[in-house]
Amino acid sequence: MKSFLLSIILICLTSIVGFSQVTNMKVVNKLGDQAPDSSLIAALNQPSINSRGEVAYLGTDGKEIRLFITRNVFSNPTTEILAKRGTPIPGLSGLDLLKITFPKINDRGDVLFSGTLSQNLFGGLFIASDGQINKVIVDGTKTPIGGVFVDLALSSLFTFNNNGEVTLVSSVADGSSDVGIFTIKNDQINKVVANGDILADGTKLKISLQTVPAINDQGDVLFSAATELEPNKPAIYLFSQGQVKKVVGSGDTTVDGEKLDMVLSSGRYLNDKREILFSGKIGSSDGIYLYSAETNKITKLVANGDSAPDGGTFRGLSISLTPAHGALINNNRFVFRGGTTKTIYGLFYFKDGKIIKIVGHREPTPLGGVFADNATFNCAMLGAILTEKDQVVFETTITGGSSPKALIAWSENALTAPTINSANYDKKAKSLTIKALGVKFSIQVEINAKLITQPIKLISDSELSLKGNKKKLNLNKAANTNRLVLITTDGLRSDAFVF
Repeated sequence: MKSFLLSIILICLTSIVGFSQVTNMKVVNKLGDQAPDSSLIAALNQPSINSRGEVAYLGTDGKEIRLFITRNVFSNPTTEILAKRGTPIPGLSGLDLLKITFPKINDRGDVLFSGTLSQNLFGGLFIASDGQINKVIVDGTKTPIGGVFVDLALSSLFTFNNNGEVTLVSSVADGSSDVGIFTIKNDQINKVVANGDILADGTKLKISLQTVPAINDQGDVLFSAATELEPNKPAIYLFSQGQVKKVVGSGDTTVDGEKLDMVLSSGRYLNDKREILFSGKIGSSDGIYLYSAETNKITKLVANGDSAPDGGTFRGLSISLTPAHGALINNNRFVFRGGTTKTIYGLFYFKDGKIIKIVGHREPTPLGGVFADNATFNCAMLGAILTEKDQVVFETTITGGSSPKALIAWSENALTAPTINSANYDKKAKSLTIKALGVKFSIQVEINAKLITQPIKLISDSELSLKGNKKKLNLNKAANTNRLVLITTDGLRSDAFVF
């Protein structure tokens, strides 16, 4: 009897934990959903999220790939198709999009992607902005090192910042070097570095098409390279203010006095403070480290054997698996993938020196069932998985749910919209009092489809008030004609309350 009761308790606890995780998740789109063109979605992948709550991703109707964007994912989501086969590109007369790959979105809402055009294997990079698709660069464009860009349609190693500046690694035909890293902004192409370049200290660099560039909003570019003398020992280099400098390499020492045996050649991220997140090895143990340009020091953040938030210890870590998770937020927040002694595989969030578990295999999903054992929780190649608002997006497969695959957005805060119980306007006191569940300090008030700018007084966690005459509060004179909505910082909207 005791063992039976213990089993029931454990099941209940698991359900409670599962429910708490699910309330932090919102389904962006799933297989079987209807697309804006009324077709049914047959495949979904490569999501990328920005701080405006917009997710860019690829979806098919079973025949062709289309570029989607879902806006307001945490409140009232709306989805549109940004590009599909046949979409014309201004300035490329007679050439239409054929394929679309590797989308990523910035905080302005621009979406950068690669694609092929209707001419066989001719392609390039394109950007969706303000309702139009524009060319960034195409095969055959002249490079700053001579020759022309080639194989752009096959590339995944490009990204951009919030100013629209693109960085990419590309093959070059008939140039002074066969591979280069470049930046592009407003049709201006600049070289960062090329294979065979010699630095001021005499180091001759070996750049490969496997290096993963990163760019911050200052235009600094981070990349990996080996040298002619040590071709099997990649190091991390930073291009800033026209200069290339090695910042981290094998043999460097952490603040704990441990020496890095290897700096991994992928999975490096750069923020606006020129802090660098990278993967490395000490002995056979994987770890994730932070380099600070301000202090010139390396700090271990998490490594195999460290305690995990599920009560186990980490046994496998990665910020560098493909597709890579491209984001290091400015106060050292990032997402990584890994397994623990209690979780087969999952996503984890490092914030303020602590680690939060986002999702793991065999845990409940918002669509019922559990996250499948083969779920890899991917996102766009080099696209942001994480935003400044502690929001994360990933794709996943599901076992036993209402759909076998979905794109899911996660927020650190539980995604619970307020519930309005009453609203009363005192004409004499010129005050509107609202009673509701889920009231928070930074809540917004919308009356008759207009956000109210009058100061909000939080009386308790279930009551708030606003001062102002009916005009300032956008109130109608007639009773039961006013529609009131409360909006959380995550953009969640309460059901409309009529009073």
